[in-house]
Amino acid sequence: MNIKNIYLLFAGPESGDSATWLGSIIALLALIFTIFIQYKKQNIKDQLGT
Repeated sequence: MNIKNIYLLFAGPESGDSATWLGSIIALLALIFTIFIQYKKQNIKDQLGT
């Protein structure tokens, strides 16, 4: 998933400054969350493998 897509999803085309700012933070959190989930999945796979 693209950061810009997440950003546009929350910010929207008719957004003001506050909505854009909020969209940026949500996109950043979504990105961190996605990476965290992927890391946790990989971690669990590694634990099961050994």
